Amino acid sequence: MIAAGNTNFGDAYGLAGDIIAKKCHVPLLYRFELFGTDDDVANVRKGVEEFWKRLT
Repeated sequence: MIAAGNTNFGDAYGLAGDIIAKKCHVPLLYRFELFGTDDDVANVRKGVEEFWKRLT
């Protein structure tokens, strides 16, 4: 699960990602603010790649 959120919502930032990950029994791999940044894209790519390596 990768979730987007808005930090203006405080504790509720990215809350849907937590709920869906828990409900679907999958890890929350990453959370990013609004549209994300180039760094977020790089972090997600790296994280997903590492996640799949662990599964195989």
